[in-house]
Amino acid sequence: MKLKIGDIVLVEWVDSVEITGWQMMNEIAKPQPYETESIGRLVKRGKEGIIVAGSSAKDQYCGIMIIPRRSITSIKKLRTKGGTK
Repeated sequence: MKLKIGDIVLVEWVDSVEITGWQMMNEIAKPQPYETESIGRLVKRGKEGIIVAGSSAKDQYCGIMIIPRRSITSIKKLRTKGGTK
């Protein structure tokens, strides 16, 4: 599948997790990555990662998410730029 800038995509990726505050050693869970899904318009892509935006209007974007390539487990095109599947 060839992704094009402007396509609406579902990105499945693995994120890190932060635990805030003091924790007792026996309360800390074993390290587990956080499986994440992001849906947005593909804004840019490169060998280091992709950029998706949750909202767009003409040439403006909002809710921008930069996802490193090594964190991505899959990308699925949901819709093309013109609105067809």
